[in-house]
Amino acid sequence: MSINQTWALGFTTGFLIVIAVIIIVKSRRKNRQEFDERQMIARGKAYKYSFFSLMAYIIICMFLSLFEVNWAPVFIQFCLAIFIGGTVFTVICIFKDAYMGYNYKRNIYTYAIGCAALGIMHLANFVFWTHDILFTNGMLNENSLFLFSGIMFLTIGVSLFIKKAIDRKASENE
Repeated sequence: MSINQTWALGFTTGFLIVIAVIIIVKSRRKNRQEFDERQMIARGKAYKYSFFSLMAYIIICMFLSLFEVNWAPVFIQFCLAIFIGGTVFTVICIFKDAYMGYNYKRNIYTYAIGCAALGIMHLANFVFWTHDILFTNGMLNENSLFLFSGIMFLTIGVSLFIKKAIDRKASENE
């Protein structure tokens, strides 16, 4: 089995395990998140912008492929699409107060620290484990996934910290 097949199999297995854990945890949770009408509208807009950013990325990939510019294997292109769409959706939801339901009163710092820690761990894996090797034969290789997932998680974590600071400042001004 080649390294690309191993990565694809590992990624798919990990993804399926995460989905299974999420389904199990959500099915056992008694207090589900509830979103009010304003939050649902904001989430709908976030889905729309996430979709548009995903379509823009796909069009760019399509044109690069049309002109035979091979910049990354298809597997990595698909992973980047997931990272882009997920990051756009999450960041918009965070700043529109639609990331967590109105009945969900958890400490946002927990999520921010968790995302930032995941981002730092992925970036550390990229720096120390992959030895900063991003390209193989002029194309992005599997090592770039650590870099891009680290950027995604750091972006989400920093967005949560910024939103909390904005909310704190707004509450002080009232």
